[in-house]
Amino acid sequence: MMEQKEMLELLLQKVTDLELGLKEQKEHNSAVAQDIKELKEGHIMIKQAVLETNQNVKNIETSLEHLSHQVSQLSEDQKSVREILGDHEVAIRTLRRKPV
Repeated sequence: MMEQKEMLELLLQKVTDLELGLKEQKEHNSAVAQDIKELKEGHIMIKQAVLETNQNVKNIETSLEHLSHQVSQLSEDQKSVREILGDHEVAIRTLRRKPV
């Protein structure tokens, strides 16, 4: 049979090993927690960038709609000018403005 001293030494060694293992696990958990925090921060930044991009796309769509309306209006105005002046006069004036 083991002596009481040997048993105590073995028990002390096992407790010491457990404490070391717990310390290592705490350090690992701390590193994992930091990684999670950084991932969350990155996620928030990406989400904000997506929201800003969506707003920019909406602004571009609004600008395109406005521009499309202006082009349609210019086209209608050009048709009216052609009706007033005649196609031949419009063609002559256009040629005069072009550099040779």
